[in-house]
Amino acid sequence: MRAVITDVDGTLCDYIGIAWVRFLGANQYISNGFFDEHETLVEAYRRGMLDHITFTREWVSLYGRIVAGKRVAEIGALAKKFAEGFRKGMPKHSLQVAQHFRKKKYRIVAITGSPRVPAALVLKQFGIGKLHATELEAKGGIYTGEVLSTMHLSANGKEGIVRDIITRHGIDTSKSFALGDTVHDLPLLESVAYPIAINPK
Repeated sequence: MRAVITDVDGTLCDYIGIAWVRFLGANQYISNGFFDEHETLVEAYRRGMLDHITFTREWVSLYGRIVAGKRVAEIGALAKKFAEGFRKGMPKHSLQVAQHFRKKKYRIVAITGSPRVPAALVLKQFGIGKLHATELEAKGGIYTGEVLSTMHLSANGKEGIVRDIITRHGIDTSKSFALGDTVHDLPLLESVAYPIAINPK
């Protein structure tokens, strides 16, 4: 199978998870304490005080705490409103790239550390349905705050998830593409015959 394996945040669009938490904060859906902690974390990463892996681990953990005790249905409804606004700022060239590969019958598989709920709605605009994202535990329709996915814990970043994607989907790497924007996407870019750096950092 020919495929396109793509990073999302910074590659196809702005950082979904960060924008999503800011949306929740702007709508007074999370406490100021959590919002301030989030902004401090993002600023530390922006200034180079945290490496990418450390930032991702801490961000995912913080997000779990932010939504702990929140109703899944309520988060889903808010995510729809968020995705509608986020869509307006999505780069046209990214939409065109996704459309091009869909027309050529490539399977597009996306990888993001952002939460699945808002990310899936955003990527729907690209026609991308296959998504590996941060997954949270929910019991009785309420988020527990526990993180089910483990991608953010990997010392090798995306290397493990990329191998899993290639195996699970039966991807022919000699005929496939990968899209990424930073050095942290190297395991992704090096896994296929045709790597493309989009918005390279």
